Amino acid sequence: MSMARADLHVHSIYSEPPSNWLMQTAHIRESYTGLASIYRQAKERGMTFVTLTDHNRIDGALLLQERYPDDVFTGVEATAHFPEDGCAVHVLIYGLTEADFQEVQRLRADIYALRQFLKERGLAHSVAHAAYAVNGRLSISHLERLILLFDTFEVINGGRGRADNTTWERVLRSLTPYEVEALYRKYRIEPFSDTPWIKGFTGGSDDHAGLFVGRTFTVAQASSVDEFLAALKRKTSYADGCYGDFRSLAFSVGKVFLDYSQAESRKARWSLRGRVASAVFENKPLPLDARLAIGLAKATNGRLVDSSRKPLLNLANDLGKVAGSRDARLEAAYQCVASFCDETLIQMARSLNGGQQRREKIGRRKNGLLKDLKALVPAALAAGPFLGTLVHIHKGRELLEQMEARFNLTQARRLRRVLCFLDAEDMGELSDYRSRFWGCPDDDVWVVVSAEAGKADGEPLPRVLRLPAIARVELPTGKALPIPSFLGGLEQIVSMEPDEVHLATPGPVGLMGLLASKLIGVRCIATYNVEFLQSLKPKADAVVTAALEKYVNWFYSAADEIDAPVADSEWAHAEAEEARNVLSLSVHPIRAPLPYDDTRIPA
Repeated sequence: MSMARADLHVHSIYSEPPSNWLMQTAHIRESYTGLASIYRQAKERGMTFVTLTDHNRIDGALLLQERYPDDVFTGVEATAHFPEDGCAVHVLIYGLTEADFQEVQRLRADIYALRQFLKERGLAHSVAHAAYAVNGRLSISHLERLILLFDTFEVINGGRGRADNTTWERVLRSLTPYEVEALYRKYRIEPFSDTPWIKGFTGGSDDHAGLFVGRTFTVAQASSVDEFLAALKRKTSYADGCYGDFRSLAFSVGKVFLDYSQAESRKARWSLRGRVASAVFENKPLPLDARLAIGLAKATNGRLVDSSRKPLLNLANDLGKVAGSRDARLEAAYQCVASFCDETLIQMARSLNGGQQRREKIGRRKNGLLKDLKALVPAALAAGPFLGTLVHIHKGRELLEQMEARFNLTQARRLRRVLCFLDAEDMGELSDYRSRFWGCPDDDVWVVVSAEAGKADGEPLPRVLRLPAIARVELPTGKALPIPSFLGGLEQIVSMEPDEVHLATPGPVGLMGLLASKLIGVRCIATYNVEFLQSLKPKADAVVTAALEKYVNWFYSAADEIDAPVADSEWAHAEAEEARNVLSLSVHPIRAPLPYDDTRIPA
């Protein structure tokens, strides 16, 4: 008997309308992917069997099975609820008939009754993305009850991040008969089987856009559909394939909205934006109007190109050089957005540096600043989808931490990772800051600097993360601060999976750390840098000084906590007093002590 594969979580155009209010109001479907496309992609990516798990619908699965009866089985993603409080959970059910589906629809308002039906009918099933709060009501108590109610769980979901997936899998693998018995005494829910501490595992792409079908899948020993479903019920399957990330989620959302706009509007389908997007997502040839627009842009050196259309034409130009798979085109699209954001920051740095050198009048300087800020709008819109998915994919962080504490997994995880951001120009400054944390053996501390920061003479630097620098902004003091690549820097920081962020500078590197902490929801502590503003005041004009004061005030008020490092007591007192004067009442309340000695700045 050979090993078989199936992507057990896929959506099609037949899926029920989404629960999201905005998408319902705009009549946007969960998916616009056709059945033939799903089947073709699954087979191209090595799936032995194919299924559909549309939200509370079975129409598409029945049609697909009718077309390919030998290697397709039915499926549905049923939205079940805990009747006590309405908490929603998604349960994937396989191999069901139309009559079974009608009964599922009737019972899914009560997850206990649905579980009993699945058990009596002997239907293969799996709880989808259990650690994801579908309607915002999920708690540790619900997860404990799910452990008793079901024996098979999805542990690699292609629409969720690595942390969500791996933490829940560790919880399930850590279960013991004693733990399950304790849960039974707590909730008085009969476990699903005689060995409820042994769980079965599945994986699925959770694809809504027709981009990632078959990238995440379930593996089981089987030579037929019946044997594959039997393996799910015996709990002998396992999950494999790709986890989700903010990039894949952003492209999925973008593809759904593209499909919606093209389905609703012929104009959108034939617009330059729509046709270039089709070239990215559907691997179609670049349209003639895009090629003509690229030629015009090159001939005029970009002078006749509107700034809002520039990234689109750059992308079209890059696509003309990309041959091969859709993956290569998605990568080209991401790099195009990243480059556009960086180009905008480079232009802004040049404008600021030029203004400093020319000593422009105050009125002209204000107009220049406003013009620079307006130029950021198109870049912010281009990067917006990626920033939004970064927030979404890290939304359940607090629940994951509760799960680790509840199931005693804290000791098994890696050391707490702390990222410290500073504008280091030489090894002495870097070493001084890093040495503050080296007395914390329970932390994995990294110093984050720009790629231009000083290096040791032939000496390797352990645990230093260098963000790619794209430009420098010159200060009136003569010092120049490096500006990191926007999306490139964020991606590096996120890949480190930090548990805490420390900011030693309000400069561009520190600003990148602050932004990352807010996007991924980790605690942010800022070390007040009195010299940053004080050294600029005598040399900067009124406009620059006022702008810097507002920026510094905002920067520190955005942190969760502020500390002033201890040197001699008189100096520490003076620095803390300066921080109070500058920050006024905008400092957030201090919530917990730092792992090293410091002087507190009260709110």
